[in-house]
Amino acid sequence: MERFLIGYMDESLCLLIIQFCPNLKEFYIIIEDDGLNILKIIFESCQYLESIKIMFDYRCQGMEGIFEAITKYSPKSFYELKLYKMDLRYLFPKDLESILISWKNQKSQKSLSLIIVIYYDTDIHNILDEHRENIKVIKKYKRLGIIKHFGFETFHYDASIMNRNLFLF
Repeated sequence: MERFLIGYMDESLCLLIIQFCPNLKEFYIIIEDDGLNILKIIFESCQYLESIKIMFDYRCQGMEGIFEAITKYSPKSFYELKLYKMDLRYLFPKDLESILISWKNQKSQKSLSLIIVIYYDTDIHNILDEHRENIKVIKKYKRLGIIKHFGFETFHYDASIMNRNLFLF
């Protein structure tokens, strides 16, 4: 198995999954406040992991811990991060810059693809305006080659609407 999608999971379920599926390349998980340890376990056990898609539980506010786990523990093959329902109010420019410096200095030879997935009716221009300092940091690291792709993808919870748009910078 190369791809695994799951909602909430505790540490014991995570251990069971990676025991039987150590060759996963893509993982989707919902992160709660205690999800950092689970991320560490996934990264240390799935050495072929290329992509992780993280949906943030409404209780999860600490972004820096999640990014720290990604930069510290992700395998060499890892390069794509998709963040669903991420509240950008909790991601500060200095933390983002620190994360990207760590990515630059880590073992991966691949540039990072960072996609933020938002609801279909979210105004991207408002996001860009409200978080312009973060966007400046991202553009700086894109110019340096640390970030390969950065953008927003829209989605709709209604399964009958399969419209996904990707807006790359």
